[in-house]
Amino acid sequence: MLDDLDFLAARIEQTVALMRKLQEAHAAAQAQVRQLEEERRQLANALQQREEAVAALERRVVEGEQALAGMQHQGEAQRQQFLLELDQYKGHCATLESRLTASQRVGEQLRQASQQACAQIDSLLVRLPGAPQE
Repeated sequence: MLDDLDFLAARIEQTVALMRKLQEAHAAAQAQVRQLEEERRQLANALQQREEAVAALERRVVEGEQALAGMQHQGEAQRQQFLLELDQYKGHCATLESRLTASQRVGEQLRQASQQACAQIDSLLVRLPGAPQE
């Protein structure tokens, strides 16, 4: 019976040692779970921050594209306005050129008429009595 008690005591000691090892393993596993849980939380926060940054960039891209489209529309409107003004100035320039040509023609006609008048006056002066003879 003493052998049985010694065997039982040895078995209890083994069970207690095994229980301590299991408790240590359990504590280590819980610590690892807490560490992994903390790492998961940090990664989730980092992911959320990156998703927010991506969403902000996407909004900026959309805003930029809208601004660009508005500027393109405004630029095209200004281009059309400039083309219209250019056509108006070309028409005005053509009018002025034709008026200048007509004015030059009239000026030439007046010059010729003036020369003819001077010639006629000289002819009359020569025929007047007491006119100096050359």
